Amino acid sequence: MRLKRNAIAVLLWLGLSIVSAVLKAEISDLYAQLHLGSATSRGLSDAIGGVEDQSMGYRVAAGLMLSRYLGVEAGFADLGAYDINSGLSVGEWKAQASDISIMGHLPLKEMAIEDDNWRVRLGFGLTQWRSSVSQYDITHSVSGTGTRFGIELGYRLNRVRQPVDAMVVKRQLSYELSLGWSRYGDVGEGASHGGYGNSDIDLWLAGLRVTY
Repeated sequence: MRLKRNAIAVLLWLGLSIVSAVLKAEISDLYAQLHLGSATSRGLSDAIGGVEDQSMGYRVAAGLMLSRYLGVEAGFADLGAYDINSGLSVGEWKAQASDISIMGHLPLKEMAIEDDNWRVRLGFGLTQWRSSVSQYDITHSVSGTGTRFGIELGYRLNRVRQPVDAMVVKRQLSYELSLGWSRYGDVGEGASHGGYGNSDIDLWLAGLRVTY
């Protein structure tokens, strides 16, 4: 709980810093991305019993770059639907989460890799999740807050700014292929809060990012 409060305080401070930067400077790049892949629950079966731990998931996000190295991003993720088959009951547990994250960007060229198109990104943020359990035609839903941490590797297919001549730079859509992993922490309520399950969920995703 104390760690979560500290994380909230840090994100609020960063958020105020970002707002200040937006008001003072021109935003360089806006982007949107879609990632698809697999979701893995960690701890859900311990809370409910007899729950599969693999599912499909996706995440959509949009963000803006405040500098070469720092950005802010908002996203929505489907964290999967997991079948419950404990022997006594059959049903489904599923979850979704919205998040706002601070993103750190590192061009790999600055790590002595000559190809300037490779990118590594780290993200940390807060989530608003919603989970539900459906059993015997009855659905119970709960919601709450958690955290998200992620890392992403991307390869840019073309540049946003294309030089036309010595004085003119043409701005265009840039496309990037990327692979990523994100962990959504503290999703769901534990057995002591109605038995709806509690889990960290990992998303392993691949997708496309479009920047302007």
